[in-house]
Amino acid sequence: MEHPIDRSRVAHVRLVDNNGHIRSDGFYNYLTAWISNDLLPYDISQATIRPIGKEWIYVPRDSDLLIPKSPAISFARMPFFLHNLGSTEQVGVFDLLFHHRYLIASVLGPLIAYGFPHHHHHHHLA
Repeated sequence: MEHPIDRSRVAHVRLVDNNGHIRSDGFYNYLTAWISNDLLPYDISQATIRPIGKEWIYVPRDSDLLIPKSPAISFARMPFFLHNLGSTEQVGVFDLLFHHRYLIASVLGPLIAYGFPHHHHHHHLA
C-alpha cells in the first residue's frame, strides 16, 4: 500500500475482490509477503518470479504495517497441470486452454504458455 497507511482498512478490506481477483492496490506488497514468509506454499507452487524483491520478515509486534513492494514482474513461470485426464473431450480441454490463455493475456498481455496441455494442443489453438 502507498503511504500514508490507512489502518482502518485492516479489519474491513479483503485481499481479493468479489470476483476472486487479488486487489491491484496491494498486489506487489502481497507478493513480497508471500515470497518472503510463506516459503512452503511458494516452493510447492513451483513458481519462478523475477526480479526477486526485498526480503520482509513478519514480526508479530510490528505495528507499522510496512511491507515493501516487490518490483514489477519481468518474468513469471507457474506450471499448469491437469490431472486424471482420460480424454480431451472429458473436460473440454480446448475450452479450458482458450479460457486460460485469455485470462492470462487480459491481465498480463502477450502470453507464452508452458506445460504439456499447451504444447500438446498448440497446433489446435494457434
